Amino acid sequence: MTVNSNCSIVMYHYVRPLKDSKFSKLKALEFSDFEKQLDYLADHYNFVTPSQVINSIDGISSLPKNAALLTFDDGYKDHYNYVFPALKSRGIKGVFFPPTGAVYENKLLDVNRLHFVLASSEIEVLINRLEDIIKNSSSAQQLKTIDEYRNFFWKRGRYDSANINYFKKMLQHALPEEFRSAVAKQLFAEYVDPDESLFAQKLYMNPSELKEMKESGMEIGSHGHNHYWLEKIDLNQQIYDIERSLAFLRKEDLLSDRYWFCYPYGSNNETTRQILKERGCIAAVTCEPTIAKCDQNNSLTLARLDTNDIPF
Repeated sequence: MTVNSNCSIVMYHYVRPLKDSKFSKLKALEFSDFEKQLDYLADHYNFVTPSQVINSIDGISSLPKNAALLTFDDGYKDHYNYVFPALKSRGIKGVFFPPTGAVYENKLLDVNRLHFVLASSEIEVLINRLEDIIKNSSSAQQLKTIDEYRNFFWKRGRYDSANINYFKKMLQHALPEEFRSAVAKQLFAEYVDPDESLFAQKLYMNPSELKEMKESGMEIGSHGHNHYWLEKIDLNQQIYDIERSLAFLRKEDLLSDRYWFCYPYGSNNETTRQILKERGCIAAVTCEPTIAKCDQNNSLTLARLDTNDIPF
């Protein structure tokens, strides 16, 4: 008998009614298109549950042909308001990965500051403002020059033009953590909203909403606490961030004994994987855009297709 462990694990972030909304420039999937994509997947794939994928990893059972599993990153209230009812009505079980710092400490993540800043102004204006802040900072002597940053990061990304990719990388990991966080907060206050706390309450799910989803059969996995590029921080920082996330989720009885993990930005290294292995993680997903091989050899590096890789 041929054993199939292949699965199209699909990755989603923002899913919302976008047209005519306040942040219509946000890089999000229009909810009506999400519903069309569910129709397409139902016609061409076989939806599987997180438990079926784990059984495949354990070698207990084979996955059906054209298996598909849906995953949702970052704990957005969009997922509770729009995605959850759509999946529930169709009997689909997805995996949701909330960063616990956002959900339990009402912290607006740097990545989300960045997204909404980009949705609120023109990229040329934002780059000029960012570089002005760098040039005029009291920390300027400890930073690289603008030319050095541009030479290294001004490159096209998979979905972004060179200038947008440059702006993102600068505020994701290129600048020192404390400095880039302060800059991101400044830009957010200037271009989006001075009240981060209220904005975060509206953006992320709360613990009771996560519990309702868990009780309805959805899987809740860990996405770290602060949404770090894990491979870019040291061992102790990785352990602290991962363990803090697991502690929050376990306290609320949201985490399975053999749990799922999602690497923020897909960023991980051998250290990350060893930390997770020692702490009982059964499956961890990346951002590698290909079909996942759900077996013991690949269980902590499962590939995921982006929603943009799937037709409507």
